[in-house]
Amino acid sequence: MSTLELIKAIRYKKADKTDNLIQLAARNKVLLHLLRVLNINNDIREERERKYSCFINSLNKINDILLKSNYKYAFFKLYKPIEYVPADIDILVSAKDSTKVAKLFMRYGYKIEVLEPYTITLTRGKTLIDLYIYPSLGNIIYLDGQKLLEYRTKTYFNYIEIVSLKTYAEAVATLTHAIDKEWIYTLNDYFTVSKWLDRKSVRLCRELGCLDEIKIAYELNHAVERGAVELPYKIPKSLILKIYSSKLVENSYTRLSLLRSLSRLKDKRLGKSILSKLTRITY
Repeated sequence: MSTLELIKAIRYKKADKTDNLIQLAARNKVLLHLLRVLNINNDIREERERKYSCFINSLNKINDILLKSNYKYAFFKLYKPIEYVPADIDILVSAKDSTKVAKLFMRYGYKIEVLEPYTITLTRGKTLIDLYIYPSLGNIIYLDGQKLLEYRTKTYFNYIEIVSLKTYAEAVATLTHAIDKEWIYTLNDYFTVSKWLDRKSVRLCRELGCLDEIKIAYELNHAVERGAVELPYKIPKSLILKIYSSKLVENSYTRLSLLRSLSRLKDKRLGKSILSKLTRITY
């Protein structure tokens, strides 16, 4: 079953055979969307809907907590043109407010699981929150999260009013997360880029120093539409090295964060993380 067949099934809301499509959709983070548009009712749909309901319930509680504060924040990697079940809840926060936001959640029973220079991970039961000051990989910053916060807007997610990123900024956050951090490009990324990436996105990428990534995303989307590339697509290691080499030259925040990343060389989780990125087929 090809990626193009999956795209057609989603766009035209029909398909002859669905078993292989479901497997491909799961790997591409579009399973819930496919099940809904094809109106498939089975155990998989029931399980996805249950997880989605739990996620919405958690999001609603987290959103209520943030609405009571005056902190500068935005949900990101959440609001997409495709329906899916996120693994966690990602929130960009102002550098000056990050500790205060973490303490706010702790007052509601959340516990800090991971404390890193640019990310704080909190949990409560099965709910996981990642507070980002700067999106980073191994403490190397790949995107200026503080600049990205300037592109906030109010929108609705499943009837919940939230503060998110403007769609063209969300497209930038999505493609850089896929390419710079996960090293894998999924159909979820494809739909976000194809629907929301525009001239404003290009201008923003120029400001943030991620024009290489936007070029890769454009080329991947065109290749997918020609049937030349199947998704999920693993970004070649040589291309990742080229991107980060350029960032070290062009982006001051990447250079300044490099020294912090050296402290992670003794972290046992680093080796496991790198091995996972090199061997997995999706994320």
